[in-house]
Amino acid sequence: MTRIKKSWLTPFSESMLLSLLVGSLRVFVLVIILAHSVNGFSSGSSLYSQQETRKCTVRHTQSHLTNSAWNPLDPLLRGKQEQVSSVTRQLPLLWSQVSEADSNKKNIFTHDDLVWKIRPDEHDAKNRFERALVKVAANLIRFDCLMKRQNPPEILCPKGGRARLEAHLKSSRGFFKKRQIARFGITTARGPPTPDIDETVREIYQVDANGARCGAVIYMFVEPEYRSQNVGELALEVISAIHSYQGCDFTILVADDNGSGKLVQWYENHGFVEAPRLQKMMGSPDGQYGKAMMTPAAVSSDFFDRCKLKWW
Repeated sequence: MTRIKKSWLTPFSESMLLSLLVGSLRVFVLVIILAHSVNGFSSGSSLYSQQETRKCTVRHTQSHLTNSAWNPLDPLLRGKQEQVSSVTRQLPLLWSQVSEADSNKKNIFTHDDLVWKIRPDEHDAKNRFERALVKVAANLIRFDCLMKRQNPPEILCPKGGRARLEAHLKSSRGFFKKRQIARFGITTARGPPTPDIDETVREIYQVDANGARCGAVIYMFVEPEYRSQNVGELALEVISAIHSYQGCDFTILVADDNGSGKLVQWYENHGFVEAPRLQKMMGSPDGQYGKAMMTPAAVSSDFFDRCKLKWW
């Protein structure tokens, strides 16, 4: 008579173990799929759809974008990262001058006081579950870099062509006590070149532009109690660095100050110039919704040493 060896698992524990294995496998497959989808981050050339006009109004900056050749609010990503155009290499680095001017002020924030976070656009991550999956995918990318003994990318923009840049104030009370004090909507993909952009670059900067690409600022918002404390200036530097890292030659926006001229002057003090030829392309013909402005996208050599920038 043969002796049957009993299993140490009961039928109940066997079913539980099987369920756990199947559940873990499903989660693993889902994470891999998500990581693959977000791996096509928005650092390549893009074409922008010509959809219906959308209106984005914020206290400080608003962009009204029409059915033009380039609509920064409706990007469709295509391809991988391209090399930065030689256009901006012919232009001076402006942010070193701006930083020196701002350092003379008192009682203002610096990059040492803030943590900057690049988040997916609110229209791309519609619920908490999707946002949690994006964070898991970001951590997988970091873990993969760690396993390969590689440094993770300084900037990694989420797929979709748009992102939300957040400014969080550091706190001495712990890691989880950071407070969001500002947010900024930006495009993260290179817009296609247009004759108007090239002609504007020639007129303003006396540079022979051939296929200059631009990134756009969609909106800027700083909490009222933190305004006039250098947050906007620092945000412009971060946005310029992101656009430059993504291969954009210029940053463009529409500044609406209801005709007072104060906001336009503020942007001019930080390197922007008016770009009348871009009014129609930016959805503000004849300055109806503000003045189109542009500035070269640039990143200083010590930017990532001075600025703490997290993605996702």
